[in-house]
Amino acid sequence: SAGFATPKLSPLKMGRNSRVFRVESSGSLAVLKVYYRHPRDTRNRLSAEFDFLNFLSRQGILRVAQPIARDDVRGLGLYSCLPGKPITRVEPLHVKQAAKFVILINNYRKEDGASSLPLAAESCVSVQDHLDIVTQRVSRLKTTVIDSGESSEFQNFVDHYLSPALQNISGQLEKTLSEAETRQELSTDELILSPSDFGFHNVLEHDGELSF
Repeated sequence: SAGFATPKLSPLKMGRNSRVFRVESSGSLAVLKVYYRHPRDTRNRLSAEFDFLNFLSRQGILRVAQPIARDDVRGLGLYSCLPGKPITRVEPLHVKQAAKFVILINNYRKEDGASSLPLAAESCVSVQDHLDIVTQRVSRLKTTVIDSGESSEFQNFVDHYLSPALQNISGQLEKTLSEAETRQELSTDELILSPSDFGFHNVLEHDGELSF
């Protein structure tokens, strides 16, 4: 029904939350995403991703996959196929492009439809939320075992730089803010648009330009 008759599907990627296929049909390309669903996880990943990309598409943002069609019963999303390859080394220009992308999409956070987008899985709506998530992640890093020669360097970074930095920031916040202030939730107007699972593992580079 989306115009891809007798498509050829080639697996691209399998993750914890989805399977991804390249779709070829009569010279046209698309990407099909099959979203995992689990009774204990009530999040609708298809709606979250499709609706977010649909919102960006309405704003004329082209450096993201364009939503084409969805099947909510089967948990399928069909998207445009972006050009480019994964980056193997993150350079300062990549970081600048990522920052500009986040700034760009937030120019539209007051537009119609933005407030109806769901909260991200690890959204932080208070200072305490942010501290809790960062603390959990640092604790997870402390128990990570790396099977390489860099394990001691990694452990040294976590134990002697990252953990003390977190403790210092937490201590400063305790002195500056009351408990009520750290738990005060942001208003809707203060929330930002975030592409959720946002990292350089989720970008493609083509002629020096990143797609997200």
